[in-house]
Amino acid sequence: MPLNPTQANSRTEVPIRGMIAMAINGVPAYGPQESDSLNAVEITESDKTGAGFWYGHSGADNVWHVHNPQMGEETVTSDELLGYAMDGFPIYGPLDDDSVGDLDACNGMVVDGNYQYHVRTFEQVDETLEYCNGDSAETNWNYILGCYSGSVDGTEIYDSTTYTLNDDCVPDDTSSTDGPVVVSPTDGPVVVDPTESPSVSPTDGPVVVDPTKSPSVSPTDGPVVVDPTESPTVSPTKNQESSCLDSPLKVQKYSTCQGVVDADKCSKKKFWSHCRVSCGKCNKCLDSLQKLKLSQKVTIIFEKNGETVTKKKKKFKCKQVKKATNKDDICQNYSDVATSCPKTCGGC
Repeated sequence: MPLNPTQANSRTEVPIRGMIAMAINGVPAYGPQESDSLNAVEITESDKTGAGFWYGHSGADNVWHVHNPQMGEETVTSDELLGYAMDGFPIYGPLDDDSVGDLDACNGMVVDGNYQYHVRTFEQVDETLEYCNGDSAETNWNYILGCYSGSVDGTEIYDSTTYTLNDDCVPDDTSSTDGPVVVSPTDGPVVVDPTESPSVSPTDGPVVVDPTKSPSVSPTDGPVVVDPTESPTVSPTKNQESSCLDSPLKVQKYSTCQGVVDADKCSKKKFWSHCRVSCGKCNKCLDSLQKLKLSQKVTIIFEKNGETVTKKKKKFKCKQVKKATNKDDICQNYSDVATSCPKTCGGC
């Protein structure tokens, strides 16, 4: 890949499957599709349930790789370098929801004069859209990349077990156990002569500050009493206990919020966002990150490519409710949705 990448005059579509980037731990990052053409990141129907894990999975050819935008890191921040795209530009962690709009269609932006990519969180990608964005080079499932901004004409991929390094490529050989690797040997070790005496002169003793004969603050005749106000000076906030509820809907893998607690999974955002009371997260206002599964179909209306689309679904996520043009009706008529999506529905 290019050592000094530059933005090309036109964008290039990333491979549907196969390597699109290299993580800094040496594991390749693949596109968002599995071999069955289904979404490999947010698995719903595929039997390849391990494909979406942050640490990756092994393919049919026994090559370990990741599809997840965290690219092998359990937790990521926006300024954390995750790897390099095949066009040579660096890839960093996700921006917050308020800043993600600054990214271009390839997931890139210019920071301090340098172009770089930022991955997107699950919530920042609409997986309900088709993978292809019409005839455009940009794809809709842009978890890691939406496209290449730089050229990949000079990028080549080889099998590490058979590839021979060029003569001007020197491996960093630190595997020897015989001793440390010495770059430029000297005639002998560098020894710093000890000084004859400490560089800091000792003092004769601790510095003592003479106490004053009397306190510097004159005593008062009695305690200072502040008159109570007739009412609190800070307006009470919404009763937290009444606005904070566990979602009554099932949790992935653990069925109930008690199951999440028993499995010690409250540290995971995708679980505590669904179980704020059970996990002690009532101080956080967040929609559930779980896929909601209702007993009846919910009508969801949204705009797609300038057209109004209506779908009836039993399974969907809060982010789809957030984008729906009939969001208020959904929140009002389906209490389980309102409880599960408190941020979208104004419950916190």
